[in-house]
Amino acid sequence: MSNELAEKLRAAACNLSADQLVELVVRTVEGLDQFWFIHIFKEVFPQVPLRVLKEASTSRHLVGPDGLDETAINELLGPWLKVDSEKAE
Repeated sequence: MSNELAEKLRAAACNLSADQLVELVVRTVEGLDQFWFIHIFKEVFPQVPLRVLKEASTSRHLVGPDGLDETAINELLGPWLKVDSEKAE
């Protein structure tokens, strides 16, 4: 993963919801699957527990309409990403 992508995601975390951030990653990284989603998020946001990332990798953005919806992703990932964005302020 490039430093450019990592910086883009960290900066975006300050302004986007968790669901919007997941959508950004899916749009930005061609051929993204659940494994790479977990890898990227763990590298950029190390404070997020692996179990949370595993569950978040079932987002509708990655697995289709039967995946976790916007509310579920925001509740799952939001608190962990907010901690990181508060440090940046």
